[in-house]
Amino acid sequence: MTLALQWITAVAALLGAVAVGFVAQQLWFAAWTRAQEIFVDGDFTRARGKVYARIPRDAEVESEWTPDDYMVCRKMDQLARLAPYLGIFGLGERLVLKTWRDPLAKSWIVLHSLVREEREKTPGWQKWDAFERLGKKAMRTLGLQEIPKQQLAGPKIENGQANKPDAGDGK
Repeated sequence: MTLALQWITAVAALLGAVAVGFVAQQLWFAAWTRAQEIFVDGDFTRARGKVYARIPRDAEVESEWTPDDYMVCRKMDQLARLAPYLGIFGLGERLVLKTWRDPLAKSWIVLHSLVREEREKTPGWQKWDAFERLGKKAMRTLGLQEIPKQQLAGPKIENGQANKPDAGDGK
């Protein structure tokens, strides 16, 4: 191999490495921009506020699941699924948790029962699993323990209908 061909090969390899670095940076920026867009969306912000208002204080959640609850689960899952694109070797998850751990934990506290109920309806499908993974990690980073399965249960679903507790009918 001639010296000129070696130089051409070296320059081509360097240009290829620079191009890969540029593409990786663009992917990171696109993922970060999309994560920000998800989080500051007006409808999602309003829905999160409604969900957070229901954070129980040693009580069970007794309301029916609302479309806002489903939207928050879906959007939190989308946000969590962007984490791998925000860094390698788990750095993306760390960045997401550093930035949004409080909203992830609060959402998981209120909506974890909904996630479990949706999975029971469609066995074998891990619906909203990224939200679950990061929601649990967010709780741990905030020093909160795992929620027992029976605690903070959502509305009971029977025959496709949510059962509300009777409101003081004396029985």
